Amino acid sequence: DKYAENIDNDKDTSTKLSGATFILRRETKESTESNKIYEYYKYTAATATASAKVEWVTEDQKDTATKVTTDDKGEAVFNGLKVGTYELIETEAPAGYNLATDPIQVTVTKPGDNLTTEEAITTALTFSKPVANKTGSTLPSTGGMGTTMLYVAGAILMVGAAVIFVTNKRMKHE
Repeated sequence: DKYAENIDNDKDTSTKLSGATFILRRETKESTESNKIYEYYKYTAATATASAKVEWVTEDQKDTATKVTTDDKGEAVFNGLKVGTYELIETEAPAGYNLATDPIQVTVTKPGDNLTTEEAITTALTFSKPVANKTGSTLPSTGGMGTTMLYVAGAILMVGAAVIFVTNKRMKHE
């Protein structure tokens, strides 16, 4: 649930943000406190001949992980998750906003026993985690046309100086 953080009141989640892209990861069983090892969520949608499938790919296959982008309601949906703890990693922020620097922890738990069957199914399949996004300034780009023009002007001056040097040497010999 991606929203624009209001500077005056960070609890105002009414301005939803679309265009934020996330990947999801979880720690592997081999992960230790000193050596964190992650695997990444990869979802294959159902087809006419095959069921939907969730796979977990290794760090070196991270680029094949499923990227989910928030819709106009600020929602990103990861289908097929089981009970457990996961981390959302923001890979692309909406235009004009800063990229989240830290992973966002999400814990999916079983619904309580006091729910009706329909509520339990919905609760088990849906989990919402609010994620604030702050606007920020982008640093100006450097090394644009200004430096290129300086390089060209410097090269022209060096060629001109070489021509004058050679011409002066020849004139002295004559």
